Amino acid sequence: MQFFEKKDQFDVYDIMGDFHLTLKSNGLSPATIAGKLGTVKTFLEFNGIPISNTIFHPRVRIPRRTRNIEL
Repeated sequence: MQFFEKKDQFDVYDIMGDFHLTLKSNGLSPATIAGKLGTVKTFLEFNGIPISNTIFHPRVRIPRRTRNIEL
């Protein structure tokens, strides 16, 4: 017997996209944003929420990590 019914479905890609915009508007660096998005994605997948990379990457833009190289 199931005690809880799913009344509302959510789109994980929209939520991750909004999270990305929130992090960006808070002035975090691209490396920090990429790290946080990767952590959340891993957490969701570990807890049984499937995330397709072919859908995730076009809808949630993960910033590239840049390295400062001193010459």
